[in-house]
Amino acid sequence: MATISDELATSIQKCFNKTYTDLANQDSFFFGPSGDVTLTRPDGTTARIKSWSYLLSTLNVMGSTATINTWAKDQTFGGSVTLSGDNSMFLMGKDSDLGIVKKSGSATKIVMGKGKNITFSVAPGAKVGVSDSVLDVAFIDNYGSLTSQGGIYAKLVELIGPAPYIDFHYNDSTADFTHRIIADSADSLTVSSNLNINRSMWIGDWLTVNKTIRSNTQIVAQSAADPDGGNGAILQTPWYVGQFNGRGSDSNGLAGVGLWFEESVGYNHRAVLRVQGYGGPVRYWQFMNDGNVYGPNGMLAYNGTSDARYKKLIKPTDGQQSLDNIMRMDLVTFVYNDDEKERLRRGVIAQQVQEIDPQYVKEVVMSVGAGPETPAENVKTTSRLTLDNNVLLMDAISAIQVLARRVEELEKHNL
Repeated sequence: MATISDELATSIQKCFNKTYTDLANQDSFFFGPSGDVTLTRPDGTTARIKSWSYLLSTLNVMGSTATINTWAKDQTFGGSVTLSGDNSMFLMGKDSDLGIVKKSGSATKIVMGKGKNITFSVAPGAKVGVSDSVLDVAFIDNYGSLTSQGGIYAKLVELIGPAPYIDFHYNDSTADFTHRIIADSADSLTVSSNLNINRSMWIGDWLTVNKTIRSNTQIVAQSAADPDGGNGAILQTPWYVGQFNGRGSDSNGLAGVGLWFEESVGYNHRAVLRVQGYGGPVRYWQFMNDGNVYGPNGMLAYNGTSDARYKKLIKPTDGQQSLDNIMRMDLVTFVYNDDEKERLRRGVIAQQVQEIDPQYVKEVVMSVGAGPETPAENVKTTSRLTLDNNVLLMDAISAIQVLARRVEELEKHNL
């Protein structure tokens, strides 16, 4: 039989004791009751810890998808968090006053408690911390009003309401508004301020202005595209019109005046002034490109140019031809067709004196269109013969000189 020393026997006993203690600790930790268990340290002292059964039951409850869980610490998720069912939500705040809610049959909503606001802020750094001093940049109050410290960018903005409007507060004014754009009726938009337009403005319907329109350069009436027409057609620019709202109107339309530029294709171009109303005929005055002015009563007479610097082939004449022409003229009395007073007048007939000398008569041809493009077959043309008073006056002077010389000769013979 072998004999061991006392020292070895003591060491073996210690190993058995430590193994027993470890097995007892394991048995208490893994198989003990759900709660606190007592473990023995290597030095023989003891400590109380939670059992494995307790830890498992606690973790099962904390991670359950069928139980309301409470986290007292921050949680980090490396993947997505999905709410797959209806009537579910994320709630935030001690008072649960802000949540992302998905109710059955409706879209997802961000909901805030009554009387509360939602504030959008920017953190000082790239990461967000609870203790950060943030900059508030936008607010939504419980009435739905949005306040932004920066710009709002959108492809489409729609204002809905009985009279939707946009207010401006220039220089942070505290007044109700300094400028306003409001839809105050179903078919009009009112701008309550001066309106400066630095580029073109296109208006597809009426423009009503209650005060003066002032231009520092030009006010232009110009078609978006030029009218077109063949020879004899009349092409018009847009009109400048001044007219009453109803006063003096008749079968021709509202009483007023119109001014425009037009081309009689192949013949001339001119400015046209039109006056109508009060039951009278429509009257036109045409300012021709050659300097003449035609009106309803003929051509406007100018003072004749007699400056020698504007003449050539100047030769003396005895005036006899002038006297002969005047003597051939048939003197008549007549009444103008449009003279309501039927006044009897004295004079000559243009057709007769035209046969004597064509220079006595000018033909005034006025063609009138009916819109921006009037084909030649629809142009209304009127023609009248007028007397050139300047030519007649010069012949009268010449004839007077001839007769004066004859009287002078007769007086000499009688003496």
